[in-house]
Amino acid sequence: MNNKGFTLIEILGVIAIIAIIGLITVPLITNVLRTNQETLTKAQQDLIIRAAKSYVNENPFTAPKEGRNRCIDISTLKSKGYLDDVPIKNPETDEEYNGSVQLTKNNNQYTYTIQESPCPYQ
Repeated sequence: MNNKGFTLIEILGVIAIIAIIGLITVPLITNVLRTNQETLTKAQQDLIIRAAKSYVNENPFTAPKEGRNRCIDISTLKSKGYLDDVPIKNPETDEEYNGSVQLTKNNNQYTYTIQESPCPYQ
């Protein structure tokens, strides 16, 4: 009698090895994906802030007075050519990002803060 095939022990051994490999690799892959999302989010925010800085440098009348705030919509930065007119997507939610940049001036220094929502005022 010529039996060809695998024994139950051999099959269980292969399944156990595959399970161990999965337990090791899945958390690593998840961590890499999360890190990449965070890196992309930071890069997008830096790009938006650089565009807002360029906008303020070329349009000084938009800069806030001392101790005051000013807001610039991302749509304004796109329409004026400071950002490409393509949708900016949030890597975590995959939704289009239509926020704004809030400028604050204190002690002759500007602070740029990304807002999730468009400007409440113009």
